[in-house]
Amino acid sequence: MMESPLRRKKKITVIRDPKTGEDRVVKSLEEKNVFLDGSLDSTEVEVLVPLKCGCINKEIAGTCFQCGNVVCADHIYFCADPCCCQPLCSEHVYFVDSEKNGKLPMCKFHFKAHRRKTSNRKIRNFLLAPFFEFED
Repeated sequence: MMESPLRRKKKITVIRDPKTGEDRVVKSLEEKNVFLDGSLDSTEVEVLVPLKCGCINKEIAGTCFQCGNVVCADHIYFCADPCCCQPLCSEHVYFVDSEKNGKLPMCKFHFKAHRRKTSNRKIRNFLLAPFFEFED
């Protein structure tokens, strides 16, 4: 009487390259169960797709408003402007230093608007400094 496993289970974990579509084997696990004549073989393939932020197997939090990349919860930012609040990836986020809230994430449009506003205020304060006293 030949002893062979009743059930063999093989699990393969691969990472799929989003550009080329090729699979790279990360982990291969083979499990053998109860020995009797005849066996049932099954193979389970788990495909991991890396997100644009570089994370693998993390929950998707959203897509970047500017480029459409899929981003996980650890690498998604939302524009601090109350009228915008667009989701942004780490490539398209700009940070503004704030005394009250630390660094605030902003989209490109609102970052440029904020920069214009602060530079205009500095020029105005410089030109009017001989006549008025300003508190920033």
